Amino acid sequence: MGSVKRGWLFSLMFGMSVVGHASGAVPPAIHGTVTDKATGKPIRGAMITARKGAGLTARFSQVDGKYDMVLPAGTYTVEIKAYGYASKSVERLVIPAQGNADFSLMARFTISQLSSAEIEQLLPQNAETRLIESDCIRCHGLSNPARSGNMSASTWTTFLQKMGGKRNWANPFATGDVKGTTAPIADYDDRMNALTSALKTYFGPGSDYFSPTSDLPKKEQIQHPEASDAVLAATIHEFDTPTPNVGAHSILVDDAGNAWFSEIEASGNKIGKFNWQTKAITEYALPMAAARPRTGVIGKDGLIWVPLSARGVHAKLVSLDPHMGKFVSYDFPGNNVQPYTAAVDQDGNIWLSGTSLLKFDVKTHQFQAYKLPIPTGTSYSETTWQSWHDLPASQGFRLIRRFLT
Repeated sequence: MGSVKRGWLFSLMFGMSVVGHASGAVPPAIHGTVTDKATGKPIRGAMITARKGAGLTARFSQVDGKYDMVLPAGTYTVEIKAYGYASKSVERLVIPAQGNADFSLMARFTISQLSSAEIEQLLPQNAETRLIESDCIRCHGLSNPARSGNMSASTWTTFLQKMGGKRNWANPFATGDVKGTTAPIADYDDRMNALTSALKTYFGPGSDYFSPTSDLPKKEQIQHPEASDAVLAATIHEFDTPTPNVGAHSILVDDAGNAWFSEIEASGNKIGKFNWQTKAITEYALPMAAARPRTGVIGKDGLIWVPLSARGVHAKLVSLDPHMGKFVSYDFPGNNVQPYTAAVDQDGNIWLSGTSLLKFDVKTHQFQAYKLPIPTGTSYSETTWQSWHDLPASQGFRLIRRFLT
């Protein structure tokens, strides 16, 4: 659910490269040492990124603070980030003329450096925080609430009701052209009030760590794992999608090594292909607007099968011919399930999980819906996800095992 300032980035890692170069190899185009400004000691694990146009390359500093990076000649924006330090950026660094670049960073710890798992470490364990964790982690991490530290309970209510393209939180019957066949969940208002009150308490004004006026946690309160040597040996390449802010989602890799991904946001609404040889991205526009394509699968027929999760879109599934670049859409009239993730079985049929379970027969082009087991005391509907969501994990796993066996 988050965004990147320069737009959503589609990222792939192309193998590993080790610091140091064999005799006769092309020397690194940029190299240097990253140190602590106050102590002069080397900083291990700093990420150094070099951006030129729509591409970005990243490397890490080693235990001695040294880094190197092979880049084509050109003018780059270089940024250095390290946990516990203020970041530094250098505009218009010319390679190879300015290839020897050392950086010293000033110690500074900020909330934005914490992962969602690290933010969880700062929360007490009680019913309110468990509600926050269960509802906020289903789509994204706790980094989003941590960045919204000045919101009251009423502001959170307004935000949550509009979150995700005006789809009301936890209420699958709230909006959209295709309406549910039963009433909204009975405790919708109670759940909303409980969640927004908890968000205000732990992430709002006056909260312990996440309000603009709060004191920062001490670094020793956070169990921050150090990157392994294998990670520090990696080279990362990032590529901007041609259309900005698309929400690149769920990567598939075909037999030729090309990567396919969904563009879930309405500004994208496409299926993208990344050609690993040419480093080019091709986008294929979906045949209907704002369809919210999710996690697809490459079928045994070689087609790219992608579920569509938007409410009001009269199709559950599309197939994309990777050679012709053409879509075929398939609907299940009268069925209100929102599919999220596709899988293929041994017969080549497509299975869709989401608010319930669907099977698509690739020969007959027919859907079949399956009723999932539900918790005791609840009634079945086409969208059983809320009942499952409210379950303690252990009870849910027991029911899943019973259903599968």
